[in-house]
Amino acid sequence: MTYVELALSLGTSWIEQNLSLFINHVLELAGNSRSSTSHVDSVYSRKCITFILRSVIGSRLGEKAQFAAAKELSAIITRYTTLQLILNNINSSPTSTNELNISTGSSSLNSNTNSMIQSYASSSTNTFESSSSNIEYTQHILICALYELSLLGQRVGTSISLLLQDSCQGLIDTLFLAILNPSHSVRLSAAWCLRSITTALPSLMIPMIDRCSEKIKTLAKQSTSYNTDAMSGFALTLQALLGAVYRCPLGIPSQRAKTIFEFADDLLRTATASTAGQQQSLIARVVLQRTHTAWHLLAACCALRQQVIKKIVPHLVLLWRNVFSRSQADFEQEKQREDSFTWTLSFNQCSGALCSTISFLNNCSIDVDHLITDDSLKLPTTMFCLRLYEHLLLIPIKFYEHLYQLLTIIDA
Repeated sequence: MTYVELALSLGTSWIEQNLSLFINHVLELAGNSRSSTSHVDSVYSRKCITFILRSVIGSRLGEKAQFAAAKELSAIITRYTTLQLILNNINSSPTSTNELNISTGSSSLNSNTNSMIQSYASSSTNTFESSSSNIEYTQHILICALYELSLLGQRVGTSISLLLQDSCQGLIDTLFLAILNPSHSVRLSAAWCLRSITTALPSLMIPMIDRCSEKIKTLAKQSTSYNTDAMSGFALTLQALLGAVYRCPLGIPSQRAKTIFEFADDLLRTATASTAGQQQSLIARVVLQRTHTAWHLLAACCALRQQVIKKIVPHLVLLWRNVFSRSQADFEQEKQREDSFTWTLSFNQCSGALCSTISFLNNCSIDVDHLITDDSLKLPTTMFCLRLYEHLLLIPIKFYEHLYQLLTIIDA
Protein backbone atom coordinates (compact mmCIF):
# COMPACT_ATOMS: atom_id res chain seq x y z
CA MET A 1 0.00 0.00 0.00
CA THR A 2 2.93 2.34 0.63
CA TYR A 3 4.02 2.22 -3.00
CA VAL A 4 0.46 2.75 -4.21
CA GLU A 5 -0.04 5.75 -1.94
CA LEU A 6 3.34 7.15 -2.99
CA ALA A 7 2.38 6.84 -6.65
CA LEU A 8 -0.94 8.55 -5.99
CA SER A 9 0.80 11.37 -4.15
CA LEU A 10 3.36 11.91 -6.92
CA GLY A 11 0.57 12.05 -9.48
CA THR A 12 -0.15 10.54 -12.87
CA SER A 13 2.16 12.92 -14.72
CA TRP A 14 5.17 11.88 -12.67
CA ILE A 15 4.39 8.19 -13.19
CA GLU A 16 4.11 8.64 -16.96
CA GLN A 17 7.42 10.51 -17.10
CA ASN A 18 9.20 7.94 -14.92
CA LEU A 19 7.31 4.84 -16.01
CA SER A 20 10.40 2.77 -16.81
CA LEU A 21 12.03 3.62 -13.48
CA PHE A 22 8.88 2.78 -11.55
CA ILE A 23 8.22 -0.56 -13.25
CA ASN A 24 11.83 -1.74 -13.01
CA HIS A 25 12.10 -0.77 -9.36
CA VAL A 26 8.87 -2.52 -8.37
CA LEU A 27 9.77 -5.70 -10.28
CA GLU A 28 13.23 -5.75 -8.72
CA LEU A 29 11.51 -6.09 -5.36
CA ALA A 30 10.12 -9.44 -6.53
CA GLY A 31 13.62 -10.58 -7.50
CA ASN A 32 15.17 -9.61 -4.19
CA SER A 33 16.47 -12.64 -2.29
CA ARG A 34 15.01 -11.29 0.97
CA SER A 35 11.54 -11.44 -0.59
CA SER A 36 11.88 -15.11 -1.48
CA THR A 37 13.27 -16.85 1.57
CA SER A 38 10.61 -19.56 1.19
CA HIS A 39 7.95 -20.63 -1.28
CA VAL A 40 5.18 -18.99 0.76
CA ASP A 41 7.14 -15.75 0.96
CA SER A 42 7.65 -15.83 -2.80
CA VAL A 43 3.95 -16.30 -3.47
CA TYR A 44 2.89 -13.43 -1.22
CA SER A 45 5.66 -11.19 -2.54
CA ARG A 46 4.38 -11.73 -6.08
CA LYS A 47 0.86 -10.95 -4.93
CA CYS A 48 2.05 -7.67 -3.46
CA ILE A 49 3.98 -6.73 -6.61
CA THR A 50 1.06 -7.50 -8.91
CA PHE A 51 -1.23 -5.49 -6.64
CA ILE A 52 1.09 -2.46 -6.91
CA LEU A 53 1.34 -2.71 -10.70
CA ARG A 54 -2.39 -3.25 -11.14
CA SER A 55 -3.33 -0.40 -8.80
CA VAL A 56 -1.02 2.07 -10.52
CA ILE A 57 -0.67 1.00 -14.17
CA GLY A 58 -4.06 -0.64 -14.56
CA SER A 59 -6.14 1.93 -12.68
CA ARG A 60 -4.39 5.30 -12.95
CA LEU A 61 -2.90 5.46 -16.43
CA GLY A 62 -4.54 6.18 -19.75
CA GLU A 63 -4.38 3.95 -22.81
CA LYS A 64 -1.29 5.67 -24.24
CA ALA A 65 0.64 5.27 -20.99
CA GLN A 66 -0.55 1.68 -20.64
CA PHE A 67 0.75 0.96 -24.12
CA ALA A 68 4.12 2.40 -23.08
CA ALA A 69 4.02 0.21 -19.97
CA ALA A 70 3.37 -2.85 -22.15
CA LYS A 71 6.45 -2.00 -24.23
CA GLU A 72 8.55 -1.66 -21.10
CA LEU A 73 7.28 -4.96 -19.71
CA SER A 74 8.03 -6.64 -23.04
CA ALA A 75 11.62 -5.37 -22.91
CA ILE A 76 12.02 -6.57 -19.31
CA ILE A 77 10.64 -10.01 -20.16
CA THR A 78 13.00 -10.27 -23.13
CA ARG A 79 16.00 -9.32 -21.02
CA TYR A 80 15.39 -11.76 -18.18
CA THR A 81 14.07 -14.56 -20.36
CA THR A 82 17.08 -14.52 -22.64
CA LEU A 83 19.55 -14.52 -19.78
CA GLN A 84 17.84 -17.37 -17.94
CA LEU A 85 17.40 -19.43 -21.10
CA ILE A 86 21.07 -19.16 -22.03
CA LEU A 87 22.25 -19.97 -18.50
CA ASN A 88 20.02 -23.03 -18.48
CA ASN A 89 21.42 -24.20 -21.82
CA ILE A 90 25.00 -23.66 -20.71
CA ASN A 91 24.60 -25.43 -17.37
CA SER A 92 22.33 -28.35 -18.21
CA SER A 93 21.76 -28.83 -21.91
CA PRO A 94 24.06 -29.84 -24.75
CA THR A 95 22.18 -27.49 -27.02
CA SER A 96 24.31 -24.51 -27.98
CA THR A 97 23.10 -20.96 -27.73
CA ASN A 98 23.27 -20.66 -31.50
CA GLU A 99 20.36 -23.09 -31.70
CA LEU A 100 18.06 -20.93 -29.60
CA ASN A 101 16.65 -19.28 -32.71
CA ILE A 102 14.89 -22.48 -33.70
CA SER A 103 13.87 -23.50 -30.20
CA THR A 104 10.75 -21.39 -30.32
CA GLY A 105 9.50 -23.00 -33.49
CA SER A 106 9.85 -19.76 -35.42
CA SER A 107 11.87 -19.54 -38.61
CA SER A 108 13.65 -16.51 -37.22
CA LEU A 109 13.34 -14.23 -34.26
CA ASN A 110 13.19 -10.49 -34.57
CA SER A 111 16.48 -8.63 -34.87
CA ASN A 112 16.29 -7.15 -31.38
CA THR A 113 15.78 -10.55 -29.74
CA ASN A 114 18.51 -12.14 -31.83
CA SER A 115 20.97 -9.38 -30.99
CA MET A 116 20.20 -9.73 -27.29
CA ILE A 117 20.74 -13.50 -27.48
CA GLN A 118 24.07 -13.04 -29.23
CA SER A 119 25.05 -10.35 -26.72
CA TYR A 120 24.46 -12.65 -23.77
CA ALA A 121 25.94 -15.65 -25.55
CA SER A 122 29.15 -13.78 -26.31
CA SER A 123 29.57 -12.69 -22.68
CA SER A 124 32.39 -14.22 -20.69
CA THR A 125 31.94 -17.29 -18.55
CA ASN A 126 32.61 -15.23 -15.44
CA THR A 127 29.60 -13.06 -16.27
CA PHE A 128 27.35 -16.11 -16.41
CA GLU A 129 28.76 -17.47 -13.19
CA SER A 130 28.14 -14.20 -11.35
CA SER A 131 24.56 -14.07 -12.63
CA SER A 132 23.74 -17.69 -11.86
CA SER A 133 23.51 -16.98 -8.12
CA ASN A 134 20.52 -14.66 -8.74
CA ILE A 135 18.95 -16.59 -11.62
CA GLU A 136 16.51 -18.46 -9.37
CA TYR A 137 14.97 -15.15 -8.32
CA THR A 138 14.37 -13.87 -11.85
CA GLN A 139 11.43 -16.21 -12.23
CA HIS A 140 9.47 -14.05 -9.79
CA ILE A 141 10.19 -10.95 -11.90
CA LEU A 142 9.05 -12.77 -15.03
CA ILE A 143 5.86 -14.06 -13.43
CA CYS A 144 4.84 -10.59 -12.24
CA ALA A 145 5.75 -8.95 -15.56
CA LEU A 146 3.90 -11.59 -17.61
CA TYR A 147 0.81 -11.33 -15.43
CA GLU A 148 0.63 -7.56 -15.78
CA LEU A 149 1.31 -7.75 -19.51
CA SER A 150 -1.54 -10.23 -19.96
CA LEU A 151 -3.92 -7.90 -18.12
CA LEU A 152 -2.77 -4.94 -20.21
CA GLY A 153 -3.31 -7.01 -23.36
CA GLN A 154 -6.89 -7.64 -22.34
CA ARG A 155 -7.35 -3.98 -21.39
CA VAL A 156 -6.03 -2.33 -24.57
CA GLY A 157 -7.71 -4.90 -26.82
CA THR A 158 -6.92 -4.66 -30.53
CA SER A 159 -4.46 -1.85 -29.85
CA ILE A 160 -2.01 -4.55 -28.79
CA SER A 161 -1.46 -5.16 -32.50
CA LEU A 162 0.63 -1.97 -32.57
CA LEU A 163 3.02 -3.59 -30.11
CA LEU A 164 3.18 -6.76 -32.19
CA GLN A 165 4.02 -4.74 -35.29
CA ASP A 166 6.88 -2.97 -33.53
CA SER A 167 9.99 -4.69 -34.94
CA CYS A 168 12.04 -3.52 -31.96
CA GLN A 169 9.90 -5.51 -29.50
CA GLY A 170 8.93 -8.82 -31.12
CA LEU A 171 6.49 -9.60 -28.33
CA ILE A 172 5.32 -12.95 -29.69
CA ASP A 173 8.88 -14.22 -30.09
CA THR A 174 9.68 -12.99 -26.59
CA LEU A 175 6.78 -14.96 -25.14
CA PHE A 176 7.74 -18.06 -27.08
CA LEU A 177 11.14 -17.78 -25.48
CA ALA A 178 9.48 -17.50 -22.08
CA ILE A 179 7.61 -20.81 -22.48
CA LEU A 180 11.02 -22.53 -22.67
CA ASN A 181 11.86 -21.32 -19.16
CA PRO A 182 12.88 -24.04 -16.67
CA SER A 183 10.34 -22.70 -14.15
CA HIS A 184 6.88 -24.21 -14.56
CA SER A 185 5.25 -21.08 -13.11
CA VAL A 186 6.95 -18.90 -15.72
CA ARG A 187 5.86 -21.23 -18.52
CA LEU A 188 2.30 -21.14 -17.22
CA SER A 189 2.33 -17.33 -17.01
CA ALA A 190 3.74 -17.02 -20.53
CA ALA A 191 1.07 -19.37 -21.88
CA TRP A 192 -1.65 -17.29 -20.22
CA CYS A 193 -0.13 -14.11 -21.65
CA LEU A 194 -0.21 -15.58 -25.16
CA ARG A 195 -3.83 -16.56 -24.57
CA SER A 196 -4.72 -13.01 -23.53
CA ILE A 197 -3.09 -11.54 -26.63
CA THR A 198 -4.77 -14.07 -28.90
CA THR A 199 -8.13 -13.36 -27.31
CA ALA A 200 -7.64 -9.66 -28.04
CA LEU A 201 -6.63 -10.49 -31.63
CA PRO A 202 -8.71 -13.52 -32.74
CA SER A 203 -6.98 -13.57 -36.14
CA LEU A 204 -3.89 -14.96 -34.37
CA MET A 205 -5.72 -17.98 -32.96
CA ILE A 206 -5.25 -20.47 -35.81
CA PRO A 207 -1.62 -19.49 -36.63
CA MET A 208 -0.68 -19.76 -32.95
CA ILE A 209 -2.38 -23.16 -32.58
CA ASP A 210 -0.62 -24.42 -35.71
CA ARG A 211 2.73 -23.12 -34.48
CA CYS A 212 2.40 -24.87 -31.12
CA SER A 213 1.08 -28.07 -32.68
CA GLU A 214 3.94 -28.35 -35.14
CA LYS A 215 6.58 -27.72 -32.48
CA ILE A 216 5.15 -30.10 -29.92
CA LYS A 217 4.96 -32.86 -32.54
CA THR A 218 8.62 -32.30 -33.34
CA LEU A 219 9.54 -32.48 -29.65
CA ALA A 220 7.52 -35.68 -29.22
CA LYS A 221 9.78 -37.44 -31.73
CA GLN A 222 12.74 -36.87 -29.42
CA SER A 223 13.28 -38.87 -26.23
CA THR A 224 15.79 -36.76 -24.30
CA SER A 225 14.98 -35.26 -20.91
CA TYR A 226 16.19 -31.83 -22.06
CA ASN A 227 13.03 -31.42 -24.14
CA THR A 228 10.55 -31.94 -21.32
CA ASP A 229 10.48 -28.26 -20.32
CA ALA A 230 9.99 -27.20 -23.94
CA MET A 231 7.21 -29.75 -24.45
CA SER A 232 5.56 -28.58 -21.25
CA GLY A 233 5.71 -24.95 -22.38
CA PHE A 234 4.25 -25.54 -25.84
CA ALA A 235 1.62 -27.90 -24.39
CA LEU A 236 0.53 -25.31 -21.82
CA THR A 237 0.27 -22.69 -24.55
CA LEU A 238 -1.75 -25.00 -26.79
CA GLN A 239 -4.08 -25.85 -23.91
CA ALA A 240 -4.54 -22.17 -23.08
CA LEU A 241 -5.33 -21.34 -26.70
CA LEU A 242 -7.85 -24.16 -27.04
CA GLY A 243 -9.52 -22.98 -23.86
CA ALA A 244 -9.96 -19.52 -25.37
CA VAL A 245 -11.42 -20.61 -28.70
CA TYR A 246 -14.98 -20.12 -27.43
CA ARG A 247 -14.24 -16.39 -27.14
CA CYS A 248 -13.42 -16.16 -30.84
CA PRO A 249 -16.52 -15.63 -33.00
CA LEU A 250 -15.42 -17.95 -35.83
CA GLY A 251 -13.80 -20.65 -33.70
CA ILE A 252 -11.39 -23.08 -35.36
CA PRO A 253 -11.83 -25.80 -38.00
CA SER A 254 -12.95 -29.12 -36.50
CA GLN A 255 -10.13 -30.88 -38.35
CA ARG A 256 -7.56 -29.16 -36.13
CA ALA A 257 -9.33 -30.39 -33.01
CA LYS A 258 -9.33 -33.91 -34.44
CA THR A 259 -5.60 -33.67 -35.23
CA ILE A 260 -4.77 -32.54 -31.69
CA PHE A 261 -6.95 -35.29 -30.22
CA GLU A 262 -5.20 -37.93 -32.33
CA PHE A 263 -1.81 -36.58 -31.28
CA ALA A 264 -2.77 -36.78 -27.59
CA ASP A 265 -4.01 -40.32 -28.11
CA ASP A 266 -0.71 -41.24 -29.74
CA LEU A 267 1.20 -39.80 -26.76
CA LEU A 268 -0.81 -42.00 -24.40
CA ARG A 269 -0.12 -45.09 -26.51
CA THR A 270 3.59 -44.26 -26.50
CA ALA A 271 3.61 -43.97 -22.72
CA THR A 272 1.75 -47.27 -22.36
CA ALA A 273 4.15 -49.00 -24.73
CA SER A 274 7.14 -47.72 -22.78
CA THR A 275 5.83 -49.07 -19.48
CA ALA A 276 5.19 -52.42 -21.17
CA GLY A 277 8.84 -52.58 -22.17
CA GLN A 278 8.36 -51.99 -25.87
CA GLN A 279 10.22 -48.66 -25.86
CA GLN A 280 12.96 -48.82 -23.27
CA SER A 281 14.61 -45.74 -24.75
CA LEU A 282 12.03 -43.45 -23.14
CA ILE A 283 13.16 -42.36 -19.70
CA ALA A 284 10.78 -41.98 -16.77
CA ARG A 285 10.68 -38.19 -16.85
CA VAL A 286 9.76 -38.17 -20.55
CA VAL A 287 7.01 -40.77 -20.04
CA LEU A 288 5.43 -38.82 -17.19
CA GLN A 289 5.60 -35.56 -19.16
CA ARG A 290 3.97 -37.15 -22.20
CA THR A 291 1.22 -38.67 -20.08
CA HIS A 292 0.54 -35.37 -18.36
CA THR A 293 0.57 -33.49 -21.68
CA ALA A 294 -1.72 -35.98 -23.40
CA TRP A 295 -4.47 -35.94 -20.79
CA HIS A 296 -4.44 -32.17 -20.46
CA LEU A 297 -4.63 -31.77 -24.22
CA LEU A 298 -7.67 -34.05 -24.18
CA ALA A 299 -9.17 -31.85 -21.45
CA ALA A 300 -8.46 -28.78 -23.57
CA CYS A 301 -10.18 -30.40 -26.55
CA CYS A 302 -13.28 -30.85 -24.39
CA ALA A 303 -13.31 -27.06 -23.91
CA LEU A 304 -14.11 -26.71 -27.63
CA ARG A 305 -17.73 -27.61 -26.80
CA GLN A 306 -19.99 -30.34 -28.09
CA GLN A 307 -20.30 -29.19 -31.71
CA VAL A 308 -16.61 -29.86 -32.25
CA ILE A 309 -15.91 -32.94 -30.15
CA LYS A 310 -19.11 -34.96 -30.45
CA LYS A 311 -17.53 -37.23 -33.07
CA ILE A 312 -14.60 -38.13 -30.82
CA VAL A 313 -16.58 -38.73 -27.62
CA PRO A 314 -16.77 -42.54 -28.09
CA HIS A 315 -12.99 -42.74 -28.36
CA LEU A 316 -12.60 -40.44 -25.36
CA VAL A 317 -14.88 -42.67 -23.27
CA LEU A 318 -12.77 -45.67 -24.30
CA LEU A 319 -9.65 -43.89 -23.03
CA TRP A 320 -11.37 -43.24 -19.70
CA ARG A 321 -12.31 -46.90 -19.39
CA ASN A 322 -8.80 -48.10 -20.09
CA VAL A 323 -7.32 -46.00 -17.27
CA PHE A 324 -9.13 -47.73 -14.44
CA SER A 325 -9.09 -51.43 -13.57
CA ARG A 326 -12.18 -53.14 -14.91
CA SER A 327 -12.22 -55.90 -12.31
CA GLN A 328 -10.67 -56.99 -9.07
CA ALA A 329 -8.50 -59.44 -10.99
CA ASP A 330 -7.05 -56.61 -13.10
CA PHE A 331 -6.28 -54.64 -9.99
CA GLU A 332 -4.58 -57.60 -8.32
CA GLN A 333 -2.44 -58.00 -11.40
CA GLU A 334 -1.44 -54.34 -11.29
CA LYS A 335 -0.52 -54.66 -7.63
CA GLN A 336 2.21 -57.10 -8.59
CA ARG A 337 4.12 -54.19 -10.09
CA GLU A 338 5.78 -52.92 -6.99
CA ASP A 339 8.10 -50.28 -8.49
CA SER A 340 7.35 -46.68 -7.58
CA PHE A 341 7.42 -45.46 -11.17
CA THR A 342 4.47 -47.67 -12.16
CA TRP A 343 2.40 -46.31 -9.29
CA THR A 344 3.44 -42.75 -10.08
CA LEU A 345 2.37 -43.22 -13.68
CA SER A 346 -0.88 -44.83 -12.55
CA PHE A 347 -1.75 -41.87 -10.33
CA ASN A 348 -0.89 -39.49 -13.19
CA GLN A 349 -3.15 -41.43 -15.54
CA CYS A 350 -6.04 -41.35 -13.09
CA SER A 351 -5.70 -37.66 -12.29
CA GLY A 352 -5.39 -36.85 -16.00
CA ALA A 353 -8.50 -38.87 -16.85
CA LEU A 354 -10.46 -37.10 -14.12
CA CYS A 355 -9.19 -33.74 -15.37
CA SER A 356 -10.53 -34.46 -18.87
CA THR A 357 -13.80 -35.75 -17.38
CA ILE A 358 -14.27 -32.53 -15.42
CA SER A 359 -13.58 -30.47 -18.54
CA PHE A 360 -16.07 -32.58 -20.48
CA LEU A 361 -18.79 -32.12 -17.87
CA ASN A 362 -18.13 -28.38 -17.55
CA ASN A 363 -18.27 -27.70 -21.27
CA CYS A 364 -20.52 -30.35 -22.80
CA SER A 365 -23.21 -31.11 -20.25
CA ILE A 366 -25.67 -28.28 -20.98
CA ASP A 367 -28.62 -29.32 -23.15
CA VAL A 368 -26.65 -32.22 -24.60
CA ASP A 369 -28.29 -35.28 -23.10
CA HIS A 370 -27.19 -37.45 -26.01
CA LEU A 371 -23.53 -36.82 -25.18
CA ILE A 372 -23.71 -37.72 -21.49
CA THR A 373 -25.34 -41.10 -21.02
CA ASP A 374 -25.28 -43.78 -18.37
CA ASP A 375 -23.08 -45.89 -20.63
CA SER A 376 -20.50 -43.13 -21.10
CA LEU A 377 -20.03 -42.17 -17.45
CA LYS A 378 -21.27 -45.05 -15.32
CA LEU A 379 -18.25 -47.25 -15.82
CA PRO A 380 -15.56 -44.51 -15.48
CA THR A 381 -17.10 -43.15 -12.27
CA THR A 382 -17.63 -46.62 -10.79
CA MET A 383 -14.09 -47.65 -11.64
CA PHE A 384 -12.76 -44.44 -10.14
CA CYS A 385 -14.49 -45.12 -6.82
CA LEU A 386 -13.20 -48.68 -6.85
CA ARG A 387 -9.67 -47.57 -7.64
CA LEU A 388 -9.79 -44.80 -5.05
CA TYR A 389 -10.80 -47.08 -2.20
CA GLU A 390 -8.34 -49.77 -3.23
CA HIS A 391 -5.59 -47.17 -3.14
CA LEU A 392 -6.71 -45.97 0.28
CA LEU A 393 -6.50 -49.53 1.60
CA LEU A 394 -2.81 -49.53 0.73
CA ILE A 395 -2.09 -46.17 2.41
CA PRO A 396 -1.81 -45.81 6.21
CA ILE A 397 -5.08 -44.39 7.50
CA LYS A 398 -3.30 -41.63 9.44
CA PHE A 399 -2.63 -39.82 6.17
CA TYR A 400 -6.32 -39.38 5.28
CA GLU A 401 -8.36 -39.90 8.43
CA HIS A 402 -9.03 -36.14 8.59
CA LEU A 403 -10.76 -36.45 5.18
CA TYR A 404 -13.35 -38.97 6.33
CA GLN A 405 -16.28 -36.58 5.84
CA LEU A 406 -15.17 -35.85 2.28
CA LEU A 407 -14.91 -39.56 1.53
CA THR A 408 -18.49 -40.13 2.71
CA ILE A 409 -19.65 -37.39 0.31
CA ILE A 410 -17.82 -39.07 -2.59
CA ASP A 411 -19.37 -42.40 -1.68
CA ALA A 412 -22.82 -40.85 -1.68
